Amino acid sequence: MDLDPGSAKLAITILGPFLSAFSFLFIIRIVMSWYPKLPVGKFPYVIAYAPTEPILIVTRKVIPPLGGVDVTPVVWFGLISFLNEILVGPQDVVVYTHNVLPKAIVVDTHLKIRQIKAIYVHAIKKKE
Repeated sequence: MDLDPGSAKLAITILGPFLSAFSFLFIIRIVMSWYPKLPVGKFPYVIAYAPTEPILIVTRKVIPPLGGVDVTPVVWFGLISFLNEILVGPQDVVVYTHNVLPKAIVVDTHLKIRQIKAIYVHAIKKKE
């Protein structure tokens, strides 16, 4: 999939904060899991509970609690951190597409022009 620089920058602008916000929410959910009697339906706990619970409900069906401890927030934090690193981190796909590929295309084009020029010059010298 090729992204033009404008689309890549837009993707970075949207994905970066989104993934960071969900990472933060899952860190809060990890801490909240240490206190099982918290009133999760009340402010301020509902801020972290409401957006993450639908994801965790589905994940709990696949990954049951281990020794009575719900590990699904840890799993999601790890997954989101990995996605953040791959997609919008320093070695990410989107930044690579945005920063490196256009420069590589320019450099490659310049090299091909030089090669064509060298072949042309060599052909002219051969005729002389």
